This record gives sequence, C-alpha cells and structure tokens, in this order.
Amino acid sequence: MAGISLNIVDLVKGYLSGGTIDSISSLLGVSKEKTQSGIDAAVPGLLSGFTTVASTPDGAQRLASAVDNGDEGILSNLGSILGKGSSSEAGSGILQSILGSGGLSQLTGLIGKSSGLSGNSTGTLLSFLAPVVLGVLKKLTTSSGLDASGLSNLLSSQRSNIAAAMPEGMREATREPAAEQHWAPREVRQPAAETYASAGTERRRSSAGWVLPLLALVLLAGLIWRWSARLSTHAGNEARSTAEQTYRGQPGIGVSIDMLKNKYQSVIGAAQAQGVQISNMTSENGKLVITGTAPSVEAVNKVWDEIKRVNPSMDDIVARFTVQQ
Repeated sequence: MAGISLNIVDLVKGYLSGGTIDSISSLLGVSKEKTQSGIDAAVPGLLSGFTTVASTPDGAQRLASAVDNGDEGILSNLGSILGKGSSSEAGSGILQSILGSGGLSQLTGLIGKSSGLSGNSTGTLLSFLAPVVLGVLKKLTTSSGLDASGLSNLLSSQRSNIAAAMPEGMREATREPAAEQHWAPREVRQPAAETYASAGTERRRSSAGWVLPLLALVLLAGLIWRWSARLSTHAGNEARSTAEQTYRGQPGIGVSIDMLKNKYQSVIGAAQAQGVQISNMTSENGKLVITGTAPSVEAVNKVWDEIKRVNPSMDDIVARFTVQQ
C-alpha cells in the first residue's frame, strides 16, 4: 500500500520549492525564515487534523468529498493559487467544512504560537496550503484507487511521520490527554464529615456508658436518637458525595446548563471582550455548546486560550465560531 513506502509530509513539502516559499513570504509580508517555520508547522498540522477527522465514518466521508473536489493539477503550477484572494477564501472555506470552525481556530493558534506568525498570516498560509495538501491526497487516492475508508487507513499509517515532523511544542499541544487525568483535584470534604460524625458517635457512646446504670429508659431513648441521627448523617454525606462526583467526574450526567455557564463565565466574558457575538448557548449531552460570530481569527484564538485555561481537557464544552469575512 502507498502509505507504507512514503512519507506524506515530505511528499507535500516536496512541492513547496524555494521559489514558491519566496512568493508565499512576499504575500504574507514576513521573512523567508518565518515563512518556512510556518510551513514546517502547518503541513503536519493540517495532516494531523485530517487524520483525526478521518478516524470517524462521517469525518472520513467529509474528507474524501473534499479530496475528490481537489485539483491535483495545481501541484505543477502552484503560482496559480498565489496572489488570488478568491483562492484564499476558498481554502479557508474548505478547511472549515473539514475541521469545523473550532478545529480550524485551534490549529491556527497552535501554528501561530509555534512559528511566530500572526493570526491573519497563519490563516492566509493555511488557506493556500489546503489545496496543495488536498491535491497530494487526491493524487495518492486516484493512483491507488482508495475510497473514504482507504484514505482513512492511509492517513492512519502516516501518524508517526506526521508527529515526527511537528515542532516539539506543537506536538505536545496536540497530544490527547490521558483518560484518567481530570481538570480539577478531588476534594476531601466527605472524609472530614465522616471523621466528625465518628468522633461525635464515640463521645455519645462514652456518655451512654455512665448513664446506663442510672436510667434504662433514658438509655433506650438515647440509642433510638443516635440510630436515627447516624442514618440521617450517613444519607446526607452519601448524597453530597454523589452530587459532587457527578458534577466533577462525570461530564454529561446530571450537569445543568446553569452549572456549565457558571463554570465558563470567564470564557463568555472573554468572548464578549473580544467582540464575539454569541448567538446561542445550549447544553448537548452534558456539554456547553457556544455558537457565535467572531470579528477575527485572533479573537477566536483568545477565547480558545481562555477555554483551555479553565479546562485543559475541553471535555465538556464545544465552541463554534464563524469568522466574519
């Protein structure tokens, strides 16, 4: 199979000659060195994003459709897509359809941090590299007769090559967190409550020891009272522990939208401060879903930075922002 004998990252970069890099550098208005850093981060970043998308049946079909609509002919004439605003807009639209606005924004932020390019420059670079990557994928799928499943397998076979080509900081940022890691430490309020209840029980037993010889009736009443109180305390502690664990440890079960809004209040504030127009906030499967329109990619990146600050695993929030053209 093609994926076994080739390095897809090197294949894509092979089409980006020195003259093409000079043209991209001139278009972005940055140095050739910074442009090269951006390309070194963007090519494996795009392939990594496509690989993740293709890991699900729906995503594989979506990517395969974009590849089918690609033009492998541009690989022999990359100058045709440089200096055309319409090409840049088309590339941006294709990436949003594949990665989603949130995925594209996150990728743009990671590449910008790794290369030092601004948000606008990174977005422009991605828009022009997208047709190149799709053209290479189309060439591979056409020559090998791959369908959506075959394309998914091809990309999956290239995971190690893609990861090795990423800048170190970007590689760490795209690595999925372990399932056992949680964004907040566990609290220890219940053991403290049990210790207090135990100490109280011991004191009451000690008191009962010298009351018993004096008054059997009082002892009986005390025993009944202690039994009732202990059941009530245990039930209260158990209910509180269950509620805390549901909120902290099981996103998607018993979490209300008010809880999520309260948790991500700083994110909502950051979005408003960046001029993001939030059109809707709902709860889907225990996750807060924020939909809105942002004035720029930089604004979206700042909102995502706040999301990752609040919850690095981002396992209970979905942000869908459309950047105004």
